[in-house]
Amino acid sequence: MSSSKGDSTDNELPLYGRIIRGVYKSVPQFNFPGTSLPISFVLVTCCSLITIRILANKFFETVLGWPENAVSTDRAVGSIPAITHSSLLCPGLMVALLARKYRPSEHISKGSQAWQDVVNALLQFCTGYMLNDTIFLIYRAQQASGTWIPTLDNSDQLFLIHHTMTTAYMTQARSYKAGHMSAMMCMLVGELSNPLHNLYYMLGIAADMDCCYGPWAQAANSVVPSAFAAIYLLMRVIVAPPVMLYTTYGLLATKDAKENLPLAVRLFWVFMIWAVIIGSIPEIMVAKGILEVDLEVEAEL
Repeated sequence: MSSSKGDSTDNELPLYGRIIRGVYKSVPQFNFPGTSLPISFVLVTCCSLITIRILANKFFETVLGWPENAVSTDRAVGSIPAITHSSLLCPGLMVALLARKYRPSEHISKGSQAWQDVVNALLQFCTGYMLNDTIFLIYRAQQASGTWIPTLDNSDQLFLIHHTMTTAYMTQARSYKAGHMSAMMCMLVGELSNPLHNLYYMLGIAADMDCCYGPWAQAANSVVPSAFAAIYLLMRVIVAPPVMLYTTYGLLATKDAKENLPLAVRLFWVFMIWAVIIGSIPEIMVAKGILEVDLEVEAEL
């Protein structure tokens, strides 16, 4: 990571960083009641992604011919906000992380105001996505139960736990104004494979439906699984362990950490980091299996 003097202006941000800051600054700022924690961009993001999901649902049903009011359509459409979120978030995270030397427990005031705005925008943007996905997860579970009490299956429970932990991490980093770089690194490592992961998931649903698995989907399904598996294994097996070991050291043993963050918070973050890495093992095995099949097919040719 390149270092920064911490005095860069808006004009010295890369174009994408300036766009992020411009959008963020255009939103009227207000705080969570009784606190100094801004939440306006969280709510704008959440509402925007809900709108995207509703429009995508109509597009799938009316243009692409997916079945109306079907669970399969709802689950496939749920990947559209996820793809949108990751595709917008990851370039922003790269811009922010490349602008300064990576110090997991650094206080945000070390960066310029322009850089701080980009960081806060990214953390609120990701939080807004988590809120959006949680709302639909609970709504879908409530609809499936046929009562006012949602019935969450194991997968839904894991997603809910993940979203809660991730939101807590980002919110605490914003509240303490430190540790934001560690949060952004976790977000980048976790989200880079997400667009292909969700596309792989959508194509898997389409493959089981005669109405929705035409030539274009079939062609995509011959490439996307391998691409997803490759980047997922790269990020989760090769990149994540050493980067998160360094992050763990930065959160527990550095001067920044001890000065800027309570020990309990740092221990909680480290627990979450490694819980996610260990929790990704089943999906790692899925990705490994995809590439093994590819190798077997190539060997037979």
